[in-house]
Amino acid sequence: MSASSSTGMRYSAVPPRDSGTSQLPVTSPSTPVSVPKSEAQDTLAVQPRIPTKGMPALRYRMLMRRYNGVVPPNRVPRLNRQEEEILRREAFWQRQAYLIARLRQLINLGVAPVLAFGNIMKGGKTTLALYIASVIAEFTRCFVIIAPTTANTATSTLADRAGIPESERLSVSRLISHLYDYDTFRKLSRSIPKTPHGVGIISEDAGSVIDDNSAAGNDQLQTFSSFLNMLRMLYPLTQVLILDLGNDNIERHSVAVLAAQAADQITLVATRTVPESAGTLSKTMNGLSTGKQLIGLPESSAEPMPGTAVTIARKTQVATVVMSGVTDQSEPTNFDTLTRSTRVQSVFEEDTFAWKGRGMEVPYDPYIASMQPCNLWKIAPETLQAILEIAVHLLEQATVSQRIYVPPLNIPSGTPRLTSSGKI
Repeated sequence: MSASSSTGMRYSAVPPRDSGTSQLPVTSPSTPVSVPKSEAQDTLAVQPRIPTKGMPALRYRMLMRRYNGVVPPNRVPRLNRQEEEILRREAFWQRQAYLIARLRQLINLGVAPVLAFGNIMKGGKTTLALYIASVIAEFTRCFVIIAPTTANTATSTLADRAGIPESERLSVSRLISHLYDYDTFRKLSRSIPKTPHGVGIISEDAGSVIDDNSAAGNDQLQTFSSFLNMLRMLYPLTQVLILDLGNDNIERHSVAVLAAQAADQITLVATRTVPESAGTLSKTMNGLSTGKQLIGLPESSAEPMPGTAVTIARKTQVATVVMSGVTDQSEPTNFDTLTRSTRVQSVFEEDTFAWKGRGMEVPYDPYIASMQPCNLWKIAPETLQAILEIAVHLLEQATVSQRIYVPPLNIPSGTPRLTSSGKI
């Protein structure tokens, strides 16, 4: 007996030479056919699933473009570094096109919010509010107005950041004193100065009628009534009204608190370039979350404002928190720590205030940091993208408070979904 018979019967997968035809070993249906590893890596599936959304769809389209629609069956296609960069930029611009289309859809369907931006010290709130207003006005061509709503308008830099010459400014005091001279859309739009992007700017002035530092009792109520009358006049004449809360102390009843009461949404802003702004943001949220509502005002004076139906504490709880000036070397923003309440509580008392809003970031931009007038075409594309993300988010949140149904926009193939950080 041969050596093979002594070690047992061995079977070979090579067909007999005298068979004349190529034969494969017969296997049962339950027996898997092993494929060599190298062959499995170098071949594609017989019927691959064609992706239709997101980055996989973009990669698939680029590969089809490279091979003219026919991928060789003996290789696994991969993108090189240059093609990956092209793919990333294509996804970036598709995302931006979607955001602009979504912005137009929300405005065209009648979303008309009142947005308040706050932090009790310098934190970039005026700059962010101005750029948010600019992207809305530029890409939708609707009428957007920003007004400083602060007890101390001398600290506001709205008109300077907007680039409005002093000779053309319409101040808060002049607007309130001559309210009925601007009570129609044609009168207001013709008289109010605008930025190159079409944003109407109401300027600050040191002697404003709403300067209530010395007001008390009936004088304070008269100040609040005059301010509310201004908001009541502006709201029907503009589609988006933005209120800059200024550097007020929101621990007391003030015009800033009144503006927060009238707004649909509150956005709190801090910046990495001013480290102290993170601490004051927490104090601002703490002051607004105490549930204070102004009392003593006639009920009819607050009826037209959409935000009065919700308490300030509730709006603060779902407020959007923005950290600007973020660089690649910056540590990730911990929004839970940033929005933590600063109230001193006993060990037996549970903090019932829990922030449930969304945290978003704006990258550092040299043009914005140079304190030059607002210009969308001089900032980096990534900065513009981040501002568009925030603008769309704020308008989408306004659909909830105003009870407006806006159907989802059909996302083009290859457009990445919105991420929780506001980035691609």
